[in-house]
Amino acid sequence: MVNFKSKKEMGLRNPIEKDTDYSRTYEASPTFPFTNGTLASGKTEVFDIHRRTTASQKYGVFSNLIVSNTSTLNIWLYPNENTSRGIFIPSGTTFDFDRNALGGGFTSFSINNAGAGSLTANLIRLTAYKEGVVVNDVIKRATKLFVKSLGIGMSGGR
Repeated sequence: MVNFKSKKEMGLRNPIEKDTDYSRTYEASPTFPFTNGTLASGKTEVFDIHRRTTASQKYGVFSNLIVSNTSTLNIWLYPNENTSRGIFIPSGTTFDFDRNALGGGFTSFSINNAGAGSLTANLIRLTAYKEGVVVNDVIKRATKLFVKSLGIGMSGGR
């Protein structure tokens, strides 16, 4: 008679599980600052946060972005590089965007030089960060897990 061992007994893990040197955290992140490079009129620069700063991967999706346009040119900001959802940033202004203003969390964004001239490097300062989880978020997550464990589908309306 052949004895079959379970995956657990053989020391095998779920192939979906990955070895990583970090675990996702729901805590607030430090700030991750970025500045633009030289950008010709009508050109776009992409900022992939996780690719540019690997330490940011630990925090997953970011919720807040501070944009400071110290140049004399106007720019467009595209959260998650979504060109259908641009946010106009006039010259000489600073904006602090939260998750709601950005249309959800983000891991990348792009800026487009909407001005007639070339945008000098380091005149656009961008700071990405993630706020810590609040009680409402914890309750929402726990409710979803509880309902899922019961096998009940959740719908948005009644």
